[in-house]
Amino acid sequence: MSIYDFLDENGIVYHDKTLIYQAFTHSSYVNEHKKDNSHDNERLEFMGDAVLQIYSAKCLYNIEPPLKEGLMSTRRANLVCEKTLAEIAREFELNSFLKRGQGEERNGGRDKDSIIADMVEAFIGAIYLDTDIDNSFKLLDILYTDRFEMMDEKTFDYKTRLQEYVQADSRKSI
Repeated sequence: MSIYDFLDENGIVYHDKTLIYQAFTHSSYVNEHKKDNSHDNERLEFMGDAVLQIYSAKCLYNIEPPLKEGLMSTRRANLVCEKTLAEIAREFELNSFLKRGQGEERNGGRDKDSIIADMVEAFIGAIYLDTDIDNSFKLLDILYTDRFEMMDEKTFDYKTRLQEYVQADSRKSI
């Protein structure tokens, strides 16, 4: 199965196979294959991160009953973090499409959270640049299936909880 099969099976529109290929190309591969004139996925990663932020913010905003702003921020951070993106890559076996250099392959690059999380963001960015925001959101609906429903009130980070606790304390310091 190829990434193009994945896109076709899920009804995701694409036109530029070169852009999709680039999304799965790590800089270590480009460094070892200079005469291929291929490009790494780093710029696409930047774009995908922005699309993912908008998507997650929109989904969280539309949850009923409405969530408070602080909870939306915390949940968004959990949804777009490296760990979650790496889980998505593994769940959909997207990391099997990653092109990386021999050194990175020997060091387990196909399964490093940081590398495959960046790859997922680049993939989202490539779909956005190749088509439009709606098609990108369709891809994200597939990748994030049930992730918004799985989040509950216990989803938080400790720094936010501490800040909320301190701000809620009405005692004044002397």
